[in-house]
Order: sequence, then C-alpha cells, then structure tokens
Amino acid sequence: MSTIETYAVADDPFPHILVDDYLDSELYGALTDSFPQCGPNTGPTGYTMFWGTRTMTR
Repeated sequence: MSTIETYAVADDPFPHILVDDYLDSELYGALTDSFPQCGPNTGPTGYTMFWGTRTMTR
C-alpha cells in the first residue's frame, strides 16, 4: 500500500481522493470479484442497491 501522503480532493459528485495503485492487485481483484452486481436503478450513480433487498443481503 501507499505511504500516507497529501492528495488533492475532488469534489464532484462528492468529496473523494484518487490514488493510483493504492491496493495490491490481488486484493483489488478479490474485492471486485466479491462485490455484488448492481443493475440499473434510481440514485446518484444510477446503480444503487438498497438494504434489505435480496441482492444486498446475499
């Protein structure tokens, strides 16, 4: 992982930072493989999941 540094904050659509290569590629792959598939829905991203739905509780 990266050392602690100061990064510029992007404000749109909400405050966040972007850091290239922060996660080890194996960890990133495991995380993306375990993330649920989000179909089109309402919400700020267009792919929102809601607590209590079948998709979210798997």
